[in-house]
Amino acid sequence: MNESLQKAITELLTRSVEGVDAATAFISQELPDYVYQLLLWYSFHSVFWGTVFTLGLGSLFFVAYRRFWMWSKREMEKDIHKDNDGWYFGRAMLGIFAVLPFIGGFSYYMEAVKIWIAPKLWLVEYASNFVK
Repeated sequence: MNESLQKAITELLTRSVEGVDAATAFISQELPDYVYQLLLWYSFHSVFWGTVFTLGLGSLFFVAYRRFWMWSKREMEKDIHKDNDGWYFGRAMLGIFAVLPFIGGFSYYMEAVKIWIAPKLWLVEYASNFVK
């Protein structure tokens, strides 16, 4: 009985060691593909949201600027705003705010550029987020 128990334990240990070896081999084979897919996903993610952010807010500010432009043009035709009581300031502010979506979208694009130029640095930063 003792001999059969030792044989069973030896067989279990051998199987577990073989399983660990197989898992290690599998992980070492699949890790480069996983890293490539991770980099590709986050690159696409940042470009996609940068484009959505830029086009979405850019079009919103464009519509607001256009509406203000048309309103101010009608008011100028009525000779109400000839003394510059905020008309130029409103156009300048809307013009400045129209640039903000491009600045916000730029931050998303910088993530994709960082992945493209320095993928190892990005991976270290990504892994450090899990340590925190």
